[in-house]
Formats: sequence, C-alpha cells, structure tokens
Amino acid sequence: MSEENVEIVRRAFETFAQEGPEAMVDFWDPEIELWMPSGLVQAGGTYRGHRAVLDWMKEWAEAWEEIDYTPEEFTEAGDNVLVSVLYNARGKESGVRTEARFWYLLTLRNGKTVRWELYPERAQALEAAGLRQ
Repeated sequence: MSEENVEIVRRAFETFAQEGPEAMVDFWDPEIELWMPSGLVQAGGTYRGHRAVLDWMKEWAEAWEEIDYTPEEFTEAGDNVLVSVLYNARGKESGVRTEARFWYLLTLRNGKTVRWELYPERAQALEAAGLRQ
C-alpha cells in the first residue's frame, strides 16, 4: 500500500501545480487535519476539514508575490509519505526572495490524506514518521 500512497501524493503535487489548491480536496479525506508547530508559519496549530485547510493555504499564499513549491523526495513509511518540499518565494510586502525547505508528513487511509504535518527540520519529520536518518 505504501508505494501506492507515494504515487497518490505525487499526483496530488502535480494537480496542485496545474490546478491550484481547490483541486487538492479530491486527495483529502473530508476530515483532514493539517498540523504545524507554533512559530513555524502563521499561528501554528491544527486545522480540520477541507474549508479550514484551504483557508490556511490561501492565507499563506497571500503573503507572497510569487511562490513555487518543488517536491524533492518522497519516502514511504507505512501509511505515511514523507516529502521534502523546497519553497522559493518573493515576499509581497518586502519583495525579498527566500528559499526554505520543509518536510510534509502525510498520512493516508483509503487513498486519501487524513493528516498533513509540517516540519521545519528533517530530523523532526523522520522521527514523527518512525524513520531513522
């Protein structure tokens, strides 16, 4: 199942790149949870359901004049898929260019993402996924 999950996550990233965030709901369970640590981006915390996650994505995108998300590596971990994502962006207010890497830990059930966790450090994401460096 995990190799299938990796392919589902790859397709989700492709869909996002081609069609935008609204198309992502096809890959999400209706009760999806997005979790991120406080202080990472925005307020942190947990967002539940399609609307809450889409609203968070919209709020995040509004801070940038341009932003590009490049998935670099997909790692299977049972029902989880760990993805390293490179962000290249230019701030809307500041015009400053920035590059950062985040790790998404996506938990899938029945072909849908039920939980999306966002980590600033690879070691944290690996630990959360039950993997070793």
